[in-house]
Amino acid sequence: MRARRVAAAPRLALVGLVLVGLTGCGSAEPRLPSPGDLTFVSVLTDPDELDYAPTGEFIFPSVLHAGAYLDDPLGEWYLYYAPHEDPGGIALMVADDLGGPWTPAPGNPLISTDWPSLSAVSHVSSPDAVWDAVHEQVVLFFHGENDVTRWATSRDGRTFEPGGVAVRASDLGAQSSEASYARVFPDPADPDAWAMLVMERTSTGDRQIRVLRSVDLHTWVPEAEPLVVPPAGHSVSGANWVRLADGDWVVYHDDTGQVLGLPVSSALRATGDARRVIGPDELPACDGRAAAPEPVVDDGRLWVFLECGQRLTAQIALAHD
Repeated sequence: MRARRVAAAPRLALVGLVLVGLTGCGSAEPRLPSPGDLTFVSVLTDPDELDYAPTGEFIFPSVLHAGAYLDDPLGEWYLYYAPHEDPGGIALMVADDLGGPWTPAPGNPLISTDWPSLSAVSHVSSPDAVWDAVHEQVVLFFHGENDVTRWATSRDGRTFEPGGVAVRASDLGAQSSEASYARVFPDPADPDAWAMLVMERTSTGDRQIRVLRSVDLHTWVPEAEPLVVPPAGHSVSGANWVRLADGDWVVYHDDTGQVLGLPVSSALRATGDARRVIGPDELPACDGRAAAPEPVVDDGRLWVFLECGQRLTAQIALAHD
């Protein structure tokens, strides 16, 4: 079962919602993990074996249960990802099983700076896909320059049409210079709406997490106060919302290479202190940095797609419980 990415509609999305199952395999009620609970499977992106690898690095995995919504998909599951460095470019891998094998789709990149609407940006990256049941289409969020989060739409999950701007840094306040690395999901406090977690860079240079809300996936209204504020001189990014047996959590990474989990209410307000989920040295293949986790529960097993490796050399990797 894929929950957050494949919500049939905001009203239905919270029925049976399980976004991260981080206890033992087969657990019906998964909980947030502790370091050491995950088994590394493999690195999924080998630049030497990919037709599209302009910079040799990839970030920000986003998984869509294509078989649940699309007509004649290339595989049961779609995995979107992108290079971080210029020129970026949203790419796609497909698989019939979450454990793989994962195969690059033809025609990568799906979204690039070749689009006339993106001619002024240096790169496109950080894809995040959701299913819009109202319009029966995939809506994919991404950034092109870190000060703007954009969206595009597709009927088949592969051929995208330009949409528009979801969030500009200026929408978050005069002190903001970045609004990127967005994750979007049905609003846990309002079944008729959507929520977004976005990375904001402030005038101090630190990066924190802000919450925005929308009723149509196009127009977004920010909450006044940030949700996650790191210690001075540090940054956080890649935040996701997950509902588990032990409550609602926002999981994210910080600049020490670890993944953290913050307990939150359905209104996306912190209810306690953050705790470590994946330690920076837990997955040796990741060279001291795990980031941008994308958890998927299927048939009682947790699969965690993540950004694995140091910044600007990272790859997409997979682990499970």
